[in-house]
Amino acid sequence: MRQIEVICGIPEDTTSTGLVERICQMALEREVKVVIHPCLSKQEVEYKTFSMDNHENVVILLQENMDMSASYQSWEIAALRDIKRIPVVVSVDRKHYGTDYMAVLYAAGITDAVYEEDADAEELTKRILSRRSRRESREYYGIRSMDEVVSVLDILGKDTLERYVYYISAGIDAHNTQIRYQEVRDKLSYVENCCLAEHLPENIIQELQSDEGFALYQNTMQKMKKGREKKMGTGNLKVGLRMGP
Repeated sequence: MRQIEVICGIPEDTTSTGLVERICQMALEREVKVVIHPCLSKQEVEYKTFSMDNHENVVILLQENMDMSASYQSWEIAALRDIKRIPVVVSVDRKHYGTDYMAVLYAAGITDAVYEEDADAEELTKRILSRRSRRESREYYGIRSMDEVVSVLDILGKDTLERYVYYISAGIDAHNTQIRYQEVRDKLSYVENCCLAEHLPENIIQELQSDEGFALYQNTMQKMKKGREKKMGTGNLKVGLRMGP
């Protein structure tokens, strides 16, 4: 029987309604055993994500308002996805439909967010067991333009970006350049790293080809740009994200 480990960041009051138990039961009906790893804080979710040695059959299950005093920002969820590329299923407020919040999730490779009113046991089980396609995700998120997805990745200010590029470019050799890049990378969010990867000069890009982290951010930007160019080429580009359902 297939087994999936679920790092579960669902508030206790929701857990007490039996939601998690129903998810486990529905998964069993599909011949999948779901093992729940409950977390009581954002910090615990992050720690358990880091601690997963074998992350091929792991899913992170979250609610945006897990911590009522500080709900998850889209950048924080993207950063969790960035740790070990573990799929994230997160229930979010429908007010985010068609906004930058959903564009950030999409850009980070999170295709299985669910609006709160849709987040019943059946839908969450479905999202834990299988991934949406990117097309399905764009439609559900209200994303109408790849330009908007690319634009949310371009968030570093010009002066800040130039300082980072200058610091990395000052490496005395390829090894030193990689060390400098990693120092900067560790300070930035997933989305900020995508922005940095897009603006590095070609000679630095060549020296960073063996860095797995850089390859991830570079590939994200290339996919976003490819999607935008494809839509522009077919004449089907629609401008802007709709700001409501």
